[in-house]
Amino acid sequence: LRDVYKRQVLVLSAIESVWGRIHPGWAHLLSATDAVVRQVEERFEALFAWLSEAHVDFDYGDEDLLKRHGAVGLDAGTAPVVRLGAMEYRTVVVSGMLTLRSTTLTLLNNFLDAGGRVVFIGDPPSHVDAVSSECVSPCAARAECIAFERDPVVTAFETHTLVASVHDPLGNPIQGVFSQCRKLDDGLLVALMNTDLT
Repeated sequence: LRDVYKRQVLVLSAIESVWGRIHPGWAHLLSATDAVVRQVEERFEALFAWLSEAHVDFDYGDEDLLKRHGAVGLDAGTAPVVRLGAMEYRTVVVSGMLTLRSTTLTLLNNFLDAGGRVVFIGDPPSHVDAVSSECVSPCAARAECIAFERDPVVTAFETHTLVASVHDPLGNPIQGVFSQCRKLDDGLLVALMNTDLT
């Protein structure tokens, strides 16, 4: 269980890309009116659904927390990991982001230097520290780059699926059930949520 648990995926949060687009009239009540912000939100929702339906266990990573508490290291089996507090991640995902912190970019490059897995889904961010920059492109060129489409995303994370999954009577995975898995001191906690309302 320990090996499965530590094969977790860290998806970088795109919240700072949203903050960078705030301007008068960018939203009405709780709905974005800015087309770029709407696209960031739509991609966030789509990626969440694709990974969750495929039973991929992942966490979101806040760039400020990564700056203050993140580091590249090795796990007990000498595999490269990104540490964030007590957690260890073997894969870091960049998707739907418009801007990336320079500190995050440094961490990603250090992780790649150590042999870690970085996956860019869709276009890489065009800004660093909210300023237009080409600095992300060399990092993306060293990483895995896949299209922002369901099938390539699910295929890219097949090895990160949970120890627990839900199947129909014929053994086919049921996509309408989202799941999360956490290792406790005395066992494993699996939470399942049925999103199929039919």
